[in-house]
Amino acid sequence: MKTIALAANGEGFGHAARMVSLVQGLEGRYRIVLYVPSTIVAFLKDKLDMRNSSSIKLETIPGFLFSKKNDCVRYFRTVKRNLPLIVSLRSRVASIRKSMRHERVDALISDFEPLSTWAAKALGIPALQVNHPGIVLRSPSIRPDALLAKAVAALMMGSCDRRLIISFYNGDVGPV
Repeated sequence: MKTIALAANGEGFGHAARMVSLVQGLEGRYRIVLYVPSTIVAFLKDKLDMRNSSSIKLETIPGFLFSKKNDCVRYFRTVKRNLPLIVSLRSRVASIRKSMRHERVDALISDFEPLSTWAAKALGIPALQVNHPGIVLRSPSIRPDALLAKAVAALMMGSCDRRLIISFYNGDVGPV
């Protein structure tokens, strides 16, 4: 049986909810390995019956978390909050790469989670990036805050072979 890895960012539950839908669609046809930060583990365990499934494995990975105030990202505080992860990126990606090799991952579907995509690229594993925040890359704005949002979105999407932006407006596909 082929193994599909799914990775999701831990901000909010939109990425996690999309992961639940993907797991439900893939389960039974593939072995599934989930790479997720601790912030969404309880949500996934609540929504997916993993106790009775030998085909789903959950691996906790570090996640980038945003610092916000009134739905606005506070960029300096976000960098400060994630500094330990940024400093340890190389070893964190190496750990995920080792896990993917051990699990014999055949393909990755990532939802705004960059570490797994960098690990997959190093192993030659095809990676599909699906997410909604990447829609900011399609904005023609060159205002400083828009450029910063675009840079963050590009970083969070990591390295992939194909990208699908999920949005009602100018997305590749509508909401999943």
